[in-house]
Amino acid sequence: CRDFGIPSPTSVSYSFESKIINKEEELRIGQKMCAMLNQDQRSAADAILASHRKQSTTAAGSCFFIDGP
Repeated sequence: CRDFGIPSPTSVSYSFESKIINKEEELRIGQKMCAMLNQDQRSAADAILASHRKQSTTAAGSCFFIDGP
C-alpha cells in the first residue's frame, strides 16, 4: 500500500465460526430486493446472473465493473 500512497488496511478480527443461514429468509429477502430494481438495474443483474450460471458449467470467467453511488 505504501508504494501507492494509500494507508495499509487495519486488522479486523473475524470469526470463522460457522454461521447458520436461513435459506428461506435469504431467498425471501433476495426476491424482495430484486422486485425493487429499476429496468437498468434489472438488466445488469440479469447479465451478471446469466454469466454466473454459464460459469458454473464452463471454465470461462467474466468480470463486471459496477459503478454507482
